[in-house]
Amino acid sequence: TPLHRRTTGTHSCYLVLGGTVVACCEDLGRHNAFDKVVGLALRQGIDLRDALIFSSGRLPVDMVMKAIHAGVPLLATKAVPTDETIRLAREFDLTLICQARPDGAIVYNDPMRR
Repeated sequence: TPLHRRTTGTHSCYLVLGGTVVACCEDLGRHNAFDKVVGLALRQGIDLRDALIFSSGRLPVDMVMKAIHAGVPLLATKAVPTDETIRLAREFDLTLICQARPDGAIVYNDPMRR
């Protein structure tokens, strides 16, 4: 993102619908970037049940729970997950993709492939 290129000190979250990035929010904190992108979607009436949210940072338990409560079915990040994050994804049928890079990613939970 432009701010990250200038500062290398920000986190970003992307909201993706149908394979298209429809929003990107940045902040110093990964939690705030996540809250901004979810809030933007809710304010614009976007149905998050069809969304993917990609975070540039770790996905701790509180962010995963926010996604679950908002109805987001798919979370992705370039970071590695915690055991508790994986457990929550499995418990609440959340698709969890981590260590996402241009050359691949690891799917830690995919409810559709059980």
